Amino acid sequence: MEGLDADAAIHWVNTQVSSADLRIETPSDLASGEVLLALMDALARPLTPLRQSTVLQSGKSKFVKIDNLAKVLEAVSAASGLSVAQYSPLDLVSSLEMGDANQMLEILWKLILKYDAEAARDPGQWVANVKRKRELHLEALQVAEAKRQQEQQELIDKERAQRQLGVGPNEVLRKQAEDEAAERERKQREEGERLRRQQEAEDAARARRLEEEERERVRLQEEEERREAERLEDARRRAQEEELERLRKEAEEQEMAEATAQKLRLREEEEARRRAADAAEQRRKQACEAEEARLLEKVQVEHRRLQDEKAREIQRLQSDQREQQEEVRRAQEVEIAELERIVGEEKQRLLELQRVEEAEIQELMREEEEIRRQEAEEREREKQRKREKREAEHRRRQAKINA
Repeated sequence: MEGLDADAAIHWVNTQVSSADLRIETPSDLASGEVLLALMDALARPLTPLRQSTVLQSGKSKFVKIDNLAKVLEAVSAASGLSVAQYSPLDLVSSLEMGDANQMLEILWKLILKYDAEAARDPGQWVANVKRKRELHLEALQVAEAKRQQEQQELIDKERAQRQLGVGPNEVLRKQAEDEAAERERKQREEGERLRRQQEAEDAARARRLEEEERERVRLQEEEERREAERLEDARRRAQEEELERLRKEAEEQEMAEATAQKLRLREEEEARRRAADAAEQRRKQACEAEEARLLEKVQVEHRRLQDEKAREIQRLQSDQREQQEEVRRAQEVEIAELERIVGEEKQRLLELQRVEEAEIQELMREEEEIRRQEAEEREREKQRKREKREAEHRRRQAKINA
């Protein structure tokens, strides 16, 4: 409680309830509840004063105090919004009767922090100021008491002097009565003037304090509203950033999915082209092998035919001369050379076909490579367009957020 003691609390309570003609001497005087109601009327200023809306029982018994204090605590909680449910009326009354005012001081300190802007800003300085004001008040009371005693002593001295001058008792009494009446009238005027000035000063101080408290309350409320607005703005900005981050992640995931699908499609197309090329190569090899087998069979057939013809010719010309046999042999050699030439030409043609097919395959592979390169460039251009689109979308959203 920042060093709040019973004397400082009593002085502060008396200052607040002075307009209600109430005063306490000790914290136990708060047990009746009436002063607490007057204090809340002075602080909260409800439309209907709590002293009128809260009916208290009369009496000084402990049970009456407990019942009254329970009603007062409920009214204080409703008027101030403070939570005082943790304070039991029975414990409060019992502790006050035993001289322990800590719980009541805690309640008073909560009210001070609620309704006094200076205490809310600097509690330690506020306590120090209250203690200093109390000391000044006590000094003023002591000065007034000393002045009153001095005036009484002056009256006694004056009466003694008159007696020494031989003035009769009746005359002395008459003069004393006149002096006392004049003195009382003068004191009443001075007291009235002092009370008027004190009341005016207290009213002015209370008005200034209330104005300062109202300004402080407005400032605190505006500060709270500004902090709440900033908090809401931060929450909205965080939500927008999270939404942008989520959209970015979704776009990246979608782009990755599209890239993965594109890769899978390209891989499947490449695999299909490879299988087609392998099948074409296989068919070409099979065709070459079939052509070679056909040519070989043709050569064999032709060779068998020539051999048969040769055998028949040999059988037919066995009776001929050696010249004819030589001519036949040369003719056969020529035919064999021709056949070998024909076979060589056929092989050369097959090799040429094979080279043409290889060239076609190389051309297909170059075309496939060109297609892949174009597809890669197209994918890069597509990624660039998507990236530019996302950046434009991000700038547009950022512009909306800034706006």
